[in-house]
Amino acid sequence: MPNSAAWSLPAHQLVGLFGAVRRTLNRHGVSGVLGKAVQVAGDWRKSRGAVAEPDAFDVEFGTDTAGVVPLWKLHIDGPHREHGVRYQAVDPARVRRCLAALPIRFSNYTYVDLGSGKGRSLLVASEFPFQRVIGVEFAAELHTVAEQNLRRFPSTQRRCRSVESVYADAAAFDLPRSDLVLFLYNPFGAEVLEAVVERLERSLEAHDRSVYVVYHNPVERRLFDASTSFEALPDGGETAFFVHRPRTATAKSPRSQRGPERLAPVTDPERT
Repeated sequence: MPNSAAWSLPAHQLVGLFGAVRRTLNRHGVSGVLGKAVQVAGDWRKSRGAVAEPDAFDVEFGTDTAGVVPLWKLHIDGPHREHGVRYQAVDPARVRRCLAALPIRFSNYTYVDLGSGKGRSLLVASEFPFQRVIGVEFAAELHTVAEQNLRRFPSTQRRCRSVESVYADAAAFDLPRSDLVLFLYNPFGAEVLEAVVERLERSLEAHDRSVYVVYHNPVERRLFDASTSFEALPDGGETAFFVHRPRTATAKSPRSQRGPERLAPVTDPERT
C-alpha cells in the first residue's frame, strides 16, 4: 500500500516528486530510480540532522541557510526544473578560503552566485569588499528565504553594501558588465551550464572584462575546460578555478611572458 504520508504532501510537491521519478525512470531505468531513492533517503537524513544539530553559521548570525532541500519540494516555473540540483548549504569557511585565494582587487569585481539558494554564499561574499554581490535563484521559496537572510545578516559583518538575491533562471540571466567572480556550487546539470557558458562567452565578446570562475564540486567542469575563453588555474581540492583575461591585457603581456597565474593556497578542503 502507498505510504499515506506521501499523499498528504501539497499538490505541487506531489507533482514534483512524481515528475522526478518519471524523468529518472525514462533516463536511467529502474536501477536509476532505486539509486534516486537512496539519494532521497540520504537527503532526508541530512535534513533531519540539520534540525537536530544547530548550524553554527546560522546560530551565529540569526539566519536560515542550512539544510538540504530537494527540488521536488519547491515551486519552480520555467523549462529547467528537471536540470536543477537540490539545495545544499555550502561550507562558509570553504567560500572564504576560495575568495581569499583570488589575486584580485575586490572593489573592481561583482560577485555572482548562480543557483544561490538560501543565500549563504552571498552572506559570506559580503564579508569581502566586492563592488556588488548578486545571487540568482530559480526556486521562489529559496529566493524568499535568501531575501530574509540578507535582512537578518548583521551590517557590521559586511564590507560590501550592495547585496541582493534575484529571482531568475541562471540560463537567461544577463550578467553585469563589470569584472566578475562567478560562483557555482554544482547548481545544475550540463544542459543549463552549457547555456550559461555560451551566454557568458557572448557577454565577453560584447564587453570584454576579467572573469574568475569558482566552481565548487565541479561535476560539469568539462564545459569550462572546453571553452576557449577560459583557462584553468591550479585547483584547490574540491574546487575548480578558471579565469578569462581581457584581450587588451593579454595582448600587452603574452602568456609566454606572464608565466602561470597563481592562486593563494586553498587549504583544508571541505569534506562531504
